[in-house]
This record gives sequence, structure tokens and C-alpha cells, in this order.
Amino acid sequence: MAHLSLSILSRAQTCVYKATRVASGQIVALKKSRASLSLKSTILNHERLFLQRLQGHSTIPKVFAYGRLPHFEYLAMEFLGMALDNVHERHPRLPAANVLLIVDQMHLTLGPDPALEHVHKHGLVHCDKNILLHPTNPKRLYLVDYGFARAIVPIAQSTSLDTPSYHVVGTLPYASLNMHYGICPSPAPRDDMKSLGYSLLNLVQGGLPWTYNTRHGTRKTKYDQVRIKKKRYSGADLPPMVRLDRTND
Repeated sequence: MAHLSLSILSRAQTCVYKATRVASGQIVALKKSRASLSLKSTILNHERLFLQRLQGHSTIPKVFAYGRLPHFEYLAMEFLGMALDNVHERHPRLPAANVLLIVDQMHLTLGPDPALEHVHKHGLVHCDKNILLHPTNPKRLYLVDYGFARAIVPIAQSTSLDTPSYHVVGTLPYASLNMHYGICPSPAPRDDMKSLGYSLLNLVQGGLPWTYNTRHGTRKTKYDQVRIKKKRYSGADLPPMVRLDRTND
């Protein structure tokens, strides 16, 4: 049993609370999501199963308990610090040394066992951009939120970039072009690497060059706006001081 003390985050169907385990006094993060008992597959149970598969790595939050009631499900996890997005809001352009620290912990090629390599070795794709800091050590990072995570499915891939797809797994501005065009029906490790690259670009430049109108337009037009702008840019088109397009056209 846990005592709730503070609401940390609230989304459409999920809330996150700072809670205290009554028996031990331990501070935990408690996720709460609306879920009928008639549902066989739920968001938090999906996340729990994938997190349990990844336990034992320094960048993966610990899972303590999971439970369901008639209208809600709950997941108790390790309590962490500030989200990297919040750091970005306070410091729009992070120093290169800070960005390299993120690369060192999250990238495939650096460090003894980087986060994404650990996830991919276990046959999973993260499909999200969320990274949290340790509550007392800002040099320690955690790869969080596995509600979008998928198992790696080896499927023959098309190379066509002609027909856009309007089903993108993950956060739209950080999704790879492969996802925009449905090149692979299921996300692949390379899509995680593209998302990480976009996250780093966002931290260094203070934003991404592709935007969409948040006030008007259909889901399809938002997808089109991001896809067209994203396809327009290549690595050569993104110099260190790229001029960001912040318009809502």
C-alpha cells in the first residue's frame, strides 16, 4: 500500500504520482491509468512486462509492483528526477559536453553497455524520446516510458518513400522518416537511433526544424507538415547554427 503525496504528471489517460510505500517509507513513482477489467491488453501492463524484461541495467528504472482495480491499473516504479525536456526548457541550448554525456549513456557505440544497445539486445525497440535524470546525480540518465515499446520483428522491408503512413508509433517530431512512410510495419532499432539523433539536435539547437500547427488542422495535415519538413533536411542541411523554422505554416 502507498500514500500519495504529489501529482507529478497528468496526461490523457495516465497520471504519475510521488508516493510513499507505507510499510517501508520508500519514495516511489506511482503510475495510474484508466483500464477496464474487460481489457486483455493495457498500457501499464504492457510497460511492466517490457521493463521487467530489461531489469538490471543502470539506465532502466526499477519496477516494484503492479495491480489492477475495476477501473484503473497501477504501476509502482523507481522515483526519478527531472525530465530532459524540462532541463531543455530551462537551458534551451545545452553545452556540447552535456550532450556528449547523453550520447555516452544512450548511444550504441560508446560506453560498456549503453541503454539503447541493452534494449535492442533484448529484442525490443523503445519508440519514445523520454529520458529522466537521477534525482540526486544529474550525470546519471534513465530511459523511461515503455508504453510505445515494441518487440523487434524481422520483416522484409520496402525502400519506397512514395506513400506516407499516418500511423506513427511514438512522438511525432521524433519519429524516423521510415516510420512516416511505413517502410517497416514494425519499428526497428535504427528508428530508435534516429529518434535519439533528433533528441540531441533538439537539445543542441533549442528546437527542431519541423513543426506543425497545434491549433488547427486534422491529424493527417499535422503528419504531412512534419513529414514534408523532415524529408527536406539532411545532415548537410543541419549545420551547428541551423536557422530553426518556428512558424505554424
